[in-house]
Amino acid sequence: MAWTSTGKTHAELINNLYRNGVIKSQRVHAAMLATDRAHYANYFPYMDSPQSIGYKATISKDTNTRMESLTKPL
Repeated sequence: MAWTSTGKTHAELINNLYRNGVIKSQRVHAAMLATDRAHYANYFPYMDSPQSIGYKATISKDTNTRMESLTKPL
């Protein structure tokens, strides 16, 4: 689903992830919309792929981020 989730804007990326079933809850959708990857990735921040953040480190691609587990009680 990664190639179909990529967007031209932050909102488009997150909405594509939601529409494709990667993001399942409205709560996670809202949290993802509130955190723009462009603040952390300089190049292609709305491509659903790992992005360099410098210092030989990457930010995970959104389809690898398992935020859905945060909506369930421990």
